[in-house]
Amino acid sequence: MIPALLLVGVGWQRRLPLPIPLFLLWPLVAVAVLVTAIVQLARRITRPAATTPLFPPVLEALFQLSGLRVDIRDREGTSVLVWLI
Repeated sequence: MIPALLLVGVGWQRRLPLPIPLFLLWPLVAVAVLVTAIVQLARRITRPAATTPLFPPVLEALFQLSGLRVDIRDREGTSVLVWLI
C-alpha cells in the first residue's frame, strides 16, 4: 500500500507531530512519471538494445515505504520524527 500520510515532528522536550497528506503530492509524482516515461521511450528509440524498465523502480519502492518510522534524537534532547502511514 502506498503511504497516505506523513507525520513530521520536531521538538526539544515534546514534539508536536505535523501531519502532511501525501495525496496532495500525487500531481507532482504524475508529472515525474510522465517525464520519465517520455525520456525512456526516447531512449528506446535511439538505442533499441537498452533494457530500461518503463515503470521507474523508484515508484515501485513507494509501495514498500508504508509504516517506515525514523526517530532521531541528539544529546541535547532535540528530536526529529518522520513517519509514513
